[in-house]
Amino acid sequence: MGGNSLTQGKVLLIVGYPLLHNSSVSIQNRLLILGLSRLGYKVDVLCPEPNPFSISYDPSMEDIIKLVDNLYEVKLSNIYKFTTKLLSKKTSVIKPEDRELSNNISNAKQKNTMKNILRKFLAWIFDNIELTGELKLELKKFNIDVNLYDIVISSSDPKVAHMIAYKLMKNSLNKRPKWLQYWGDPWFYDIALKGKWKKPLVYFLEKRLVENASKVIYASPLTLAKQKRLFPRYSKKMIFVNQATEISDCSYTKSSQQVGEFVISYVGDYNSKIRDITPFLKSAEYFPKIKFRIVGSGDIKTPVNHNVEIIRKRLPLTEIREIEKSTHVFFVMTNKEGTQIPAKIYYLAGYTEKPIIIAVDGKNKEELKEFFQGFNRYIICENETNEIKNAISVAFDVVNKNIKFNLAKELTPENMVERILKDL
Repeated sequence: MGGNSLTQGKVLLIVGYPLLHNSSVSIQNRLLILGLSRLGYKVDVLCPEPNPFSISYDPSMEDIIKLVDNLYEVKLSNIYKFTTKLLSKKTSVIKPEDRELSNNISNAKQKNTMKNILRKFLAWIFDNIELTGELKLELKKFNIDVNLYDIVISSSDPKVAHMIAYKLMKNSLNKRPKWLQYWGDPWFYDIALKGKWKKPLVYFLEKRLVENASKVIYASPLTLAKQKRLFPRYSKKMIFVNQATEISDCSYTKSSQQVGEFVISYVGDYNSKIRDITPFLKSAEYFPKIKFRIVGSGDIKTPVNHNVEIIRKRLPLTEIREIEKSTHVFFVMTNKEGTQIPAKIYYLAGYTEKPIIIAVDGKNKEELKEFFQGFNRYIICENETNEIKNAISVAFDVVNKNIKFNLAKELTPENMVERILKDL
C-alpha cells in the first residue's frame, strides 16, 4: 500500500489516555484524529474512560469526539479511581498580595496528616511498582476485532496503549491489519521512568513491541537516532514525524495587542527535575512593564516579582485558549535531559501572529537549535537568563512591527498523518 491508497479506509486508534483529559498526550491524540478525519479515514477510538476525580479531567475537550465513528471506553480499575480521588488536590491562582498567606495555609493543612502520607504512598506505588499502566484498567473481559480495520495505530504515553494493541493483534486469527506504533516518549530511555528494577523488563517488552510493529514512529529526530542504536535490527521500520498544531488562523489568531501591559506566557508543567523555569523567572526582573504568566504544575518557590502571575493548576482547554489569545509572546523550554521535544512547541505554532521563544537546555541543545531553525518559525536561545532576556527583546520588537509568521506544511495535522501512513 502507498500514498493515499487507503483513503476512506477504517482506522482503529488505541490510546492509553482518556480523550477528555487535558495534557500534551491528549493534544497528540487529537491531532491524529483530526489528521485522519481530514484525509477521509473513518476513525474508531479505543481509550480509557474519563475519570472525574483526575486533575486533568476536562469535559471541554469533547469536541474531538464528533470526528470519531465509534468510541470504545475501557473501564478504570476501582483501585485507580480511589487513588486519583485521594490524590486530587484543590489548587488556586497565586497572586502577589496573598502568596505568603496561601503557602502557609496550604502547608499547615497538609503537613503530617494521615491522608497526605497515604497519598504519597499510593503515588509511589503507581510510579515505582506499576509498569505498563494495565493496573489502572479493567482489561480482562475487553476485546475488539482488529480485522475490521485496515490500520491499527497505538499511541503512547502511557505505554499501555501499545500493550493493548499487542494483545489484540496477537489474538487475531485472520489476516492482521497494519500496526503502527506512535511513541510520544520512548520506554527504556524515558527520563520519567521510575524504579531501577524495571529497566531489564522494559527493554524486553519494548523490543517485543517494536518487533511486531509494521512501522514505529517517534516524535523527535534525536529519539529516532537513539532508538535505532538500541534496536538496530528493526531500524528500517523506524521513522521520525514531528507533531503538529490544531490551531487555525481564522479561529484563534486574532491580534491580542490591546491597550495596557504586554503579556509573555509559559503554559505547561515545570518540574525542576525535567524543566528549569528559573532563568525565565529571573528575566522578569528586567521587564517590569511586561506581565510574566505561568500556568501549570511545578515545584518552584513563588517569586516576589510584582509582574509575575502563577496559576498553579490545570485549566480546561477552553480557558487555556483564552489565556493564549490574550498572550503576546509564548515562552517554551526543552527538557534538561533526554531526547524528547515538548508537544507545546508545535501546538503553539498555529498562533501565527505571536512569536515563540524556545529556550533549549541539556546536552542536546546544539542539535535542537539546528532542528528548530529549520522551521523558520521560532526565536531560539539557551535556557540562561541573559539569553532569554535578549530573546524577549527580539520577540516584542516582532510584536510591535506586527510581523506574521507562516505556518509550515510540516506543522499541519494532515501532513503529520500523511507522513505516518506513507508507504504502507
